[in-house]
Amino acid sequence: MPDPVPVAPVRPSNSPWATVLGSLLIALAIAAHGWLSRPAPGPGPVPGPVAVNWTAEGKAFAGELAASHGAALKAAAADIRAGKALADVKKAEQADFAAKRSAAFDTRFVPKLDAIIPPNTAEASVTTDQRSRYATALEGIAAGEGVK
Repeated sequence: MPDPVPVAPVRPSNSPWATVLGSLLIALAIAAHGWLSRPAPGPGPVPGPVAVNWTAEGKAFAGELAASHGAALKAAAADIRAGKALADVKKAEQADFAAKRSAAFDTRFVPKLDAIIPPNTAEASVTTDQRSRYATALEGIAAGEGVK
C-alpha cells in the first residue's frame, strides 16, 4: 500500500471577500428555498354572491319603463299626426315598447340574475339556496316597481 499523501490543513481566510461571498451564498440559498416552497398557484377564491338591492333596481327599472313607454307613445302620436292608420300605429307602438322593455330588462337584470343561477344550469343542479335567492330577487324587482 502506498504511503498517504500529506495534506496541508485548511485555514480560514482572512479576506473580507470570503465573508461577503459566503453571506451572499447563504442569502441566495434562503431566497431560492422560499421561492421553491411557495404554494402552487390555484384558481383562487370563488367570489361570493354580489349584494344587489333588488327593490332599488326595480325602482330604477320602473323609471326606465316609463321613459321607454313615453318615447313609444310620442312616436305613435307623431305617426297619427302624419296620417298613418290607427291600427298600424297601435301595433307599432306596442311592438316598440315591448322591444325596449325587453332590452332594458336584459341589460339591467339578466347578468345579475345569471350570477344567481348561471345560464344552461340543469334544473336538477339548482340548489334550494339559489332558488330562494332568485325568488327574492324577483320579489324585490316587483316591489321596486310598486307591486305589493
